[in-house]
Amino acid sequence: MFFCFFVFVFFIMIRQIMESQQSHWICIWISSFITNRTQRVIFRGHMSDFVPVLSGVPQGLVLGPLLFNIYTNDLHLHLNSKVNQYADDSFISRTFNDDSDVAILQNDLNTLDWWSENNAL
Repeated sequence: MFFCFFVFVFFIMIRQIMESQQSHWICIWISSFITNRTQRVIFRGHMSDFVPVLSGVPQGLVLGPLLFNIYTNDLHLHLNSKVNQYADDSFISRTFNDDSDVAILQNDLNTLDWWSENNAL
């Protein structure tokens, strides 16, 4: 199950990078960055075996928020409200002028839920 999830997320990431019309070399570079990684734990002098890392990017790197922004770059295409993104955060906002704006925002929240599920977030 984890392998299938990783392949799915990896495919979405590469698709987003390609759709942003980046060079195929950037796709290859990012692919090598986020695949074939391992980790282990050292606790009280005991070391675990290496295990594969099946999702995510290494913590604390500048590339993490950039990849998140690429991954979520098409979110605004599905919503009527304003989408704001900064680093690895996204939020939607809307000015309320009448009751129809409440319905539009609710529809956007439902769409955001759908989009998150379809993009494995």
